[in-house]
Amino acid sequence: MRKALALFLAVILAAALFGCGKSEPQSDGPAADAKQDEGQKNEAAATMAPEKQEEKAPEIVYQEVGPDRPIEDGALVLSFTDVKVAKNVFTTYGKEEGDNTVNVFRPVQAGVGNKLIILAGTVKNAGDQELFLRGNVFVSVVVDGGDPYSGRLTVLKKAAHSASTVFSIEPLNEAEMYITAEVPEAVADGLGICDFIIGFHKDGLDVNRAGTNAKDAEFKYKLSASTAGDAAIPVARDTFAPEVYQLGTTLSSDTVELTFTEIVKKTKMSDEYKGKSYSFAGDAAEGSHNLCLVGTVMQKASYPLKWVRFKGDVTIDGYTYETTTWVLGKTSNKLQPMMEAKVYLFANVPDTLLDSFQECTFRFAYNEEFTNLWYEYEECDHAYTLTFGPGDVK
Repeated sequence: MRKALALFLAVILAAALFGCGKSEPQSDGPAADAKQDEGQKNEAAATMAPEKQEEKAPEIVYQEVGPDRPIEDGALVLSFTDVKVAKNVFTTYGKEEGDNTVNVFRPVQAGVGNKLIILAGTVKNAGDQELFLRGNVFVSVVVDGGDPYSGRLTVLKKAAHSASTVFSIEPLNEAEMYITAEVPEAVADGLGICDFIIGFHKDGLDVNRAGTNAKDAEFKYKLSASTAGDAAIPVARDTFAPEVYQLGTTLSSDTVELTFTEIVKKTKMSDEYKGKSYSFAGDAAEGSHNLCLVGTVMQKASYPLKWVRFKGDVTIDGYTYETTTWVLGKTSNKLQPMMEAKVYLFANVPDTLLDSFQECTFRFAYNEEFTNLWYEYEECDHAYTLTFGPGDVK
């Protein structure tokens, strides 16, 4: 009986020990409980993370364009020819007589301290209906991967003497096109790579604007240019280097021969030339003199030269004064063929400077057609500097 009871108790004890082995381990206290809760929270957060992650914006896809890849929007074709950095977009228009262009036109000019990055080309209507551009072209220019600069497309119609971002173009006609962005000079001078981003409305050019920039447009194009010359159109910069002029030197071009012979001070702008007396409404103000560069010009062209103007200024000991042109002997603002005339190029300068200056420089420039209508000094065909001291003034 005792043996049976002992055996029964042994079985009960073994069963109890087996049950304890299957039970969950006990907590070691509050710290262990907190750690367990934190682990559960992290596991839940990891499970939820994929649902909270923001989707990446889709990459914008552009159609690459260039000299051999124009933009075609129905019958309207935009072709690209050149990229350059300059102070302005400058072109000629109007009636031409031989090599002489009567008028000039500047559709876009950069402000002080800025330059323009210019993509030039043409826009053509290849269809049989009149087409319109209603200001719905979006342009931005990205320089060396930085923030974009806002740009614009300007179309110049020489026949109409007009330039605008809103225009019509007749069937089979072509006009000049300029895409421009104004940037600081430091950015333009250090330019490596620039990307022109061009966008059109989804319904083409013959609609009004929709959206705010090129990225909002339905059709997106990109043209890349590099100073290294490895892009579609290498960037070309305008260079300007005036020539040094010496008194008595004759400057000869296709249309004129010009010689300046002396520097004088005058209060009354009057003179005699070839037996005739001339006067000019440019007498010096009280307390000043007109500092004059005096010479002659021979007109060699077979047609009249209009306006007869120079562009220039006088810098005397760091102070700069704009010059005025006076040409004696011309008729109705024209120099007739094979006509010689006397020329005064002068600036009104205070006597306080003229009486004690150390160095003075004349800058003067002119064009083949001898007009400076809307021209800047740097834009002229011929530009010179003449530096002298007080002993050179008569």
